[in-house]
Amino acid sequence: MAAAAAAQGHFLGIPGFSEGRIAWLKTNFMWMMYRSGWASKPGQEAVLAITLRRPFFERLLAASVSTSAEHTEKGACRDADAVLQWDPDHLPDGSKHPGRRAVQLGVRSTLRDEYIAGKHTLSIEDITRFVREMATRLLVQAGTGGTGSTSNSSSSSSNGNEQGSCRANPCQWGSLLVPAERAVQLSSELAAHVRADAWGGEAV
Repeated sequence: MAAAAAAQGHFLGIPGFSEGRIAWLKTNFMWMMYRSGWASKPGQEAVLAITLRRPFFERLLAASVSTSAEHTEKGACRDADAVLQWDPDHLPDGSKHPGRRAVQLGVRSTLRDEYIAGKHTLSIEDITRFVREMATRLLVQAGTGGTGSTSNSSSSSSNGNEQGSCRANPCQWGSLLVPAERAVQLSSELAAHVRADAWGGEAV
């Protein structure tokens, strides 16, 4: 599916891709690496880098309803065309970054249809080979000497994974390459809507 999407620039007509399901957009590379185990978990063995036009991204933010029970009425997310969740950024070893968060967006209905049709997509790049090369470098620097894929625990509290050895014996991660990311500057109204400054750290 990943190769087909990268080749055609959208997700329509790809065998195995469910066009009717909610589509999740994850805006942070290291969180995706934590979630997918550096492209090693079943069903998550491929990683795509998707560049969207900014006006569409801001439309998604404006239409979004937060998944936070503290700020959202019960059932609101179920009926929303876009849902927003703040997730912690992660370090290469899988531990949470203490000062950064990023959003993931789930889109349904018309917004999902526009997204999977590529109407607002500038590029789709299959970066799976790059991700696996970085996973190998991480293992080597962690002292495991391995060349295979890694596996991260889904529990953020335990971080019981192969990469955890970096925490016990800190490595420099000097040979790792990651995409350059920056905090997006939003209008005051949009920033307030997504509660970008509610937790006191940096939002990306």
